[in-house]
Amino acid sequence: MIFLKSAGRPKVVITLMLALLSGVFGFTLAKFWHGSNSIFISGRNPVAQLAGLVFDGQKLIGESQDQVNVLLLGVGGEGHDGPYLSDTVMLASIKPNTSEISLISIPRDIIVSIPGSYGLYKINSAYAYGVMNYGQKIGLTQARKTVENFLGIEIPYALVVDFAGFAKGVDTLGGIDVEIERSFTDSLFPNTKNGYIGPVSFKAGVEHMDGERALIYARSRYTTSDFDRARRQQKILEAFKARVRDLNLFSDIKTVNGLYDDFTSHISTNLDAGQIKRLAGLMLQVPQNQIYSSVIDPTTGMVCSFLSKEKGYHIDLCRGRTLKNIKEYTDSSFARGRVTSEQPLVEIQNATGIGGFALMASEQLTLMSFNTTATNASKLTDPDQSVIYDLTGGKKPNSLAVLQTTLSAKIGSNPPIAKTSPTPDFIVILGKNYRPPYLEVINLDPPEPEEEEEADDENGNDEEGEGDQDVEDSETTSPPATAPDTKADTEATDETDDKLLKNLAPSVNLKNVIPDQT
Repeated sequence: MIFLKSAGRPKVVITLMLALLSGVFGFTLAKFWHGSNSIFISGRNPVAQLAGLVFDGQKLIGESQDQVNVLLLGVGGEGHDGPYLSDTVMLASIKPNTSEISLISIPRDIIVSIPGSYGLYKINSAYAYGVMNYGQKIGLTQARKTVENFLGIEIPYALVVDFAGFAKGVDTLGGIDVEIERSFTDSLFPNTKNGYIGPVSFKAGVEHMDGERALIYARSRYTTSDFDRARRQQKILEAFKARVRDLNLFSDIKTVNGLYDDFTSHISTNLDAGQIKRLAGLMLQVPQNQIYSSVIDPTTGMVCSFLSKEKGYHIDLCRGRTLKNIKEYTDSSFARGRVTSEQPLVEIQNATGIGGFALMASEQLTLMSFNTTATNASKLTDPDQSVIYDLTGGKKPNSLAVLQTTLSAKIGSNPPIAKTSPTPDFIVILGKNYRPPYLEVINLDPPEPEEEEEADDENGNDEEGEGDQDVEDSETTSPPATAPDTKADTEATDETDDKLLKNLAPSVNLKNVIPDQT
């Protein structure tokens, strides 16, 4: 190169290059500094945040247990009634070892206890309550803890985005391709002026959507339902993730820069910049067919719709269901996802000698995404352990594994003749070891009466009544805490959050700061 002939010119070029890089870095740092205060609420120095983007950070909380949980919230934001009410409440869980994602949507109208609020409110109020009483950081913490108590699992991270930020982000990506499962028309979609924008229609099939169109698709509910909307929101999230992956975003600085501009003032999270980078890396490794979506809706048999003068329209646990059932449903999300992809048909034969167990097992497996039929008779009488007969020749291994675990069953040979049509993939013979999930104690062999118990009865003690009281109390208490992460920083975070919420003294009544939600 010609400039090498002059001893002074290389120094000049290097100096200019260093100056240019310093200028770019200075601009980037200034821009990051400006936006970091509104996006990242952890309080870490923006320089440390930026360093986390350049260097690989520590593993996320939950990685060592192969499950990272993040609460995703969508709110209206400025210009909307109830700007902090959560229109979307969704748990995203990532399994790094197997590259799987589970999305569980929670109905926004479910009634829950909000920590620090001293009352029962709809779950979409948790974030709003915290923000309007104490600020954004408390709002995210309060929302996390509320959903943790409802689902019965630890959720260390949370992220909230408003409508404007979402729409801008989709546009910056050049739009997203969304699979519409069925056609519908909404004639009552609201505008920002307390009116309507006119009828909007969607036809079944794949549609390329810009930000505004995607937002309408995600929010529409008046001609369908909140539960349908939750499923559409999951479709939007899957499409967004697919678009980011197709663009190879980590190598596209221009698009990254655009997204950062879009999300400034429209997104908040307790994740640090380096943690977001690591989380995005884990999510982009997940193939689309290993994203499992589910909604806690009435089809699960766990939640029911109610209408009352005090609470208006709301969702609550069905009679006989408890938070323990919600936790079991949450814990089985990945298993249910794997089963759904195989679409197994199971015939259940009851050999326990107790009527109704086949139907109970059928309900249990239906919640795990199995298709089931139930019969009461079986040639095998009173087997000690439930038995599974695989009629697929090993073609549906995930379903077989889930059946074994769920029913504590062994695999048998020489299957009996199926009693139902069409021919099932699996035949299950329920044995003495089967326990329905919603009955705490079942004694298949009732013991003989003991003298002490009879003496108690003579003294007037009502054992049955005491048992009923125990069950009733168990339904009103919080779900058992899950095993905490072994990391010290996780324990410290949980302790800080608990103390923070415990010491809250609401200065504003929730009814005065949140508009009517009926």
